[in-house]
Amino acid sequence: MTRCPAYTGKFRVAPIVRIEAITTERRAASTVVCARVIPQTAGLDPFLLFFEFGTTAPVTPSAEGFAAALLLPAMALGENLEFDTPLDRRFLESVPCVVRLYRQWLPRLGEVQVVAPVAVDVQPPSAVGLFFSAGLDSCYSLLRLREEVTHLIFVAEWDAANPDEPWGAPNRRRAIAEISGRFGKQLIPVRTNLTRFTKPLAEWTLHHGGALAGAGLLCGGQFRRLYIFSTFDEAAMTALGTHPDLDPLWSKSSTVFVHFGDGLNRVGKARAVAPDAELTARLFLCFIEPDSNCGWCEKCVRGMLELLLGGAKDLSRTFPSADTSEQGILELLRTLPTIGGVGPFEAQFLYVLQGLKESGRFPALARAVEELVAASRAKKAARLPIGSVDAPASGSTAGPWVTVAGWAYSEDGILRVEFFCDGKYAGWIRPHALRLDVDEAFGLNCAGMPKGWLLDVSLEFQPPGWHELVVNVITRKGAVRQIGSLALLRQA
Repeated sequence: MTRCPAYTGKFRVAPIVRIEAITTERRAASTVVCARVIPQTAGLDPFLLFFEFGTTAPVTPSAEGFAAALLLPAMALGENLEFDTPLDRRFLESVPCVVRLYRQWLPRLGEVQVVAPVAVDVQPPSAVGLFFSAGLDSCYSLLRLREEVTHLIFVAEWDAANPDEPWGAPNRRRAIAEISGRFGKQLIPVRTNLTRFTKPLAEWTLHHGGALAGAGLLCGGQFRRLYIFSTFDEAAMTALGTHPDLDPLWSKSSTVFVHFGDGLNRVGKARAVAPDAELTARLFLCFIEPDSNCGWCEKCVRGMLELLLGGAKDLSRTFPSADTSEQGILELLRTLPTIGGVGPFEAQFLYVLQGLKESGRFPALARAVEELVAASRAKKAARLPIGSVDAPASGSTAGPWVTVAGWAYSEDGILRVEFFCDGKYAGWIRPHALRLDVDEAFGLNCAGMPKGWLLDVSLEFQPPGWHELVVNVITRKGAVRQIGSLALLRQA
């Protein structure tokens, strides 16, 4: 891990996202912690951010939680975070290292700081928490840490409408309540409206770690240690929101964050979880359905294989809508067109393939996984999006607003087109217009799919002079390509 720059208490002059009016409302069965978030970027309105904790136990929120949850979106905006509430010195001293690590992973992010008074250190409390989703990684962590962990923290919703609406994910909440009761742990369900405001700004694959840390810190000062379960083993590790270099940096003087996984891949974890039939029956593994296992998506099918290798005797309770016999899993494998994403997800299938070959019991499944990996590698190069910026031309002059137009296409579908001015986030849009000329030029047999886009990008707050406008395209499978870099002269 790179060494953190020294914390000086001096701050770079920059626009700010101000966090103020932090309040706590105790309800009959929950506690709601709110803060008013005020960005300065044009077009972004102030909003009320809330985290609700479904427990009757006292919750003493820590303002560092809002800083952890909002740091990456602030970097996308290029704006400092400013608090009038004091924050912990250790947390503040780690912020430059978090910023540096995020920028190593995503260089276009702004170099920002957290501006706040320094709080007085407090004595560490006694409780130990584990973030828990009922997935394979968190269930393994619970088994390994069952003697130490006192609480399970489950974030049921990241995009809740408001605290007055009914809670979502009833099936998963029920299963996790049963698990926590069986293991004698106190359960803290959490929901928040965080991603309703941050989703356009921050990639969730990077943002979810800070968001988890924010939920843990806002639970209050009851935890001396908080465990974040690992997603990948060291060999498959990639830039990710939960990462062994990043997770400890969310610590404060009284609460230490620990990235945990024993260095095992998911096949190794499945060998520990699968023998527990009741825990296996309550696993939630799905990419598609937030409150059940669909039984046909890539992660469900891979989960079947991992649990099969782990020694699970009956997968029908985990995947009630699927045929989980060996022949049924084989047919499901053959329906997967390719592995979603690259790198670590392919590595997970390679671990499964190795396990299948070593067991010698499932030759047909081993061949099917091998064919899937080969097909995915063959298609990987063809999956980058294509596109172009048609207007304005690089070298053009611009006023307070500039109209940018072009097109983008991918066989995986376009998630969005993103715009960055001098490295700072400037907006996004999805294709919304037909481009028959593009279809004809590239021989695309998808004339009904929108490929054209047009967006007015604000240069209102940019000083006169030259500025760089970068346009990136992101597919629904996560592939990213820069399709334009324009030099624009902002007129006085």
